[in-house]
Amino acid sequence: MKKLLSIFLLSLVFILAACSSDGDGAEPKKEETPKQDEVKKDEPAEKPKEKNSNIFFDGKVAQTEKVKIEIKETKVIPAGEAGNELGEKPLFAIWYEVTNLSDEETDSTKAWINVFEVIQDNPDNLVNTLNTGQLPDDAHSDTLLSKIQKGETIESSVSYELDESDIPVTIIAVNGMLGEEIDRHDFEIK
Repeated sequence: MKKLLSIFLLSLVFILAACSSDGDGAEPKKEETPKQDEVKKDEPAEKPKEKNSNIFFDGKVAQTEKVKIEIKETKVIPAGEAGNELGEKPLFAIWYEVTNLSDEETDSTKAWINVFEVIQDNPDNLVNTLNTGQLPDDAHSDTLLSKIQKGETIESSVSYELDESDIPVTIIAVNGMLGEEIDRHDFEIK
């Protein structure tokens, strides 16, 4: 019963996060570009964006202004095996640690969905956002939604249903739920 409640809560959190990321439908504002005679000859028309060295994703560690998430392990769990007893598809499971860097309380689930999107191309070269699967590690069922205070670290796990067994999974990190993409990395299916 505890496991089913955890799965339900995790699914609900991911559904709510997906619904809130659809945007408000407003048109983005267009920036006015200066007329040719208004651009000074000795200055470039656009200055390159400065990268914040504290915000990164190197394929193992992602850091934003609010959290640091370290991916500790990934593996595929076939349907019917421990960690995927209820599934009909294989799962791409991820074990990770979250450190809260801000004064705002967070939890491991909220931190994960605010930073990462997990996709897998398909044979038709269409981007496919993967659906979340069951919690792959029962050890995290009690701490899944536990609040993380500033400076504290908590372990957790998440899984995604694989649509293809031979196409890498891509994890995309963004700076907050509606922020800009930081970077993306492919993870081979093993």
